[in-house]
Formats: sequence, C-alpha cells, structure tokens
Amino acid sequence: GQAFIPLDVRVIASSDQDLAQAADKGTFRREMSQFLSPLSLALTPLRERWEDIPGLLDYFLKVANQKAKVPVKTIQREAVQFLARYPWPGNLRELENSVEMMVLFAGKETLTIEDIPLDILVKQIDLAKTKEEAKLSLKRVRRQFERQYIRKVLERTRGNQTRTAATLGLH
Repeated sequence: GQAFIPLDVRVIASSDQDLAQAADKGTFRREMSQFLSPLSLALTPLRERWEDIPGLLDYFLKVANQKAKVPVKTIQREAVQFLARYPWPGNLRELENSVEMMVLFAGKETLTIEDIPLDILVKQIDLAKTKEEAKLSLKRVRRQFERQYIRKVLERTRGNQTRTAATLGLH
C-alpha cells in the first residue's frame, strides 16, 4: 500500500518582475503565479531606499567580519555617502557582496572610499552628472585599480615586496 509522510515545505521566491503580468504574457506559468500570489510582498528597489543603506552597511559589515582576518569596525562617512548615492542595480545581493569584498580585502579597521570595489567606481562614472564628478571618479578608479593590481602581484610573489616592485618596475 501507500505510505503518507507528513511534509512541511516553505517556498521563498523573488522576482524583479510583476508575476501576474508575466503570466498574462505567457512568460511565467499561471499556476505558479497563483500559488505565489497570496503570499507576495512588494519591496521597492534599494535605489529608492537610500536612507536604508547606512543601516544595511552596518549589518553586512557585521556579517562579513565573521569571515575576515582583520575585523572592520567602521566605514568612513564619505564612503557611506558614496555608497548611498550608488543605484545598486543588483539590490541587496550586490550590496552584501560589495561589503564582503571590501571587508575581506581591507586589512584595516576603517573602510574608506579607496576600498570601494572597482566595478562600482566604474559604474559611478557613467552616472556622473558633471565633468568634475567624472574626473573625481576616474582618479578613484585609477587609484583603486593600482591598489588591486599591486595586491594581485603581491599574491603571486607570495608577499615578496622586492619581487613585486621589480615586476611592477618600481623601486
């Protein structure tokens, strides 16, 4: 005969599309849309909730510190302001990943604008409203690229500063 096994299942799903509209267009299964619809919760994108970013930065900082060799205690105000103005197309996941990268590579107690990931600095150039903003972003991108490049060469030379300097053509 058949045996019935009790099962407790929870489904968590997210989408950046209106699933009812997608079901009407035929790009999403109607049954699945109806299954999920009574439980739906609409969240505004992070770019429209910039005032939440400082609190989220603090939270993700605590989470990332659990993996870090050097715990990061704070983020410089200028860096927080920069990150609050960034539109975060990847929403919370992009913010969390960025904070984790910053913490893992910082090696110091305070994150600064210099620790912001290169891809975010590059995207920010596209969003610059004035030539001055773009120029400032370019300087930051150049400095950040140099830091990341030197760090990679240091890793390759297993921390040997003399070999690293020779590889880079520096003294």
